[in-house]
Amino acid sequence: MLKNNKIILLSFASNDLKKSILRFKKQAQETKFYDRIRIITYADLDTNFKLTLKKLLLDGKKRGFGYFMWKPYLVKKILEEINYGDIINYMDIGFHLLKENKKKFEEYLKFINEENNWILAFQYHDQMEEKLENISFPYREEKKYSKGDLLDFFGFYNNPSVTETPQYMAGCFFIKKSKKSISFINEWLDIFYKRFDLVDDTNSKLKNLNGFLENRHDQSVFSLLCKKYYLQSFSAYECDWAYLNNERTWIHNKKSPFLAKRDLKYGILKRFYNRQKKTLLRKKRNFINLCKKILKVKT
Repeated sequence: MLKNNKIILLSFASNDLKKSILRFKKQAQETKFYDRIRIITYADLDTNFKLTLKKLLLDGKKRGFGYFMWKPYLVKKILEEINYGDIINYMDIGFHLLKENKKKFEEYLKFINEENNWILAFQYHDQMEEKLENISFPYREEKKYSKGDLLDFFGFYNNPSVTETPQYMAGCFFIKKSKKSISFINEWLDIFYKRFDLVDDTNSKLKNLNGFLENRHDQSVFSLLCKKYYLQSFSAYECDWAYLNNERTWIHNKKSPFLAKRDLKYGILKRFYNRQKKTLLRKKRNFINLCKKILKVKT
């Protein structure tokens, strides 16, 4: 185990998530897990990448603030700044950090610091140290969340060892600077630059596999890269919700140092906009349903 390597917490938030930024930063500081905490906002991005994101947003690629392209981009940028052996713990801004669960965090560090390990990824399998009775876990197979064209790009379209196994989570991972990790991140980012149609919600030209629900963008690419590299994984349910009596629960991960709460607190203007948007969508659905009923009566 390296004694002098640095642990850097990395996250990103758009400018309208100030409340989440303050909450996340406070929790991270209280844990004392990290040597540095980097919460990057749009204002911190370099000019060229700002232009890239602006073009995506103007083209309607608003989901995930440009389909999460900023994620591999920022990890790559921080990797360029740090020393070999230093570790980035990337975490979505909606996560909560728990200072009392240092023991589990140290287990993660022990794993990532082993000589041949350069990434610690979480996968949606149920192989956990402790399992509670009556707890069940959603089975998030790759075929449900990666579209046909993307699977085909990696040569996995007809590979059930990939398509029938759980997807990896891209909302939280540890990555140690090494030649392998740099190559991995470059591959992740290159797809955004060269084949954005594989990342966004463009319809797949190749038929999606049976059971497909939606493409998960950056996570779909990240997951397939993890499978390409045959990476070991911890269970994503160590930090994500499960089911208890058909309702979501967090009681199974009380020892986790972080939880995927997806806690996004927007400013007052953004909250007002979101409420108005939901109201308009609801009225639109009601109007469409009413029209269908009227047409049905007439026929």
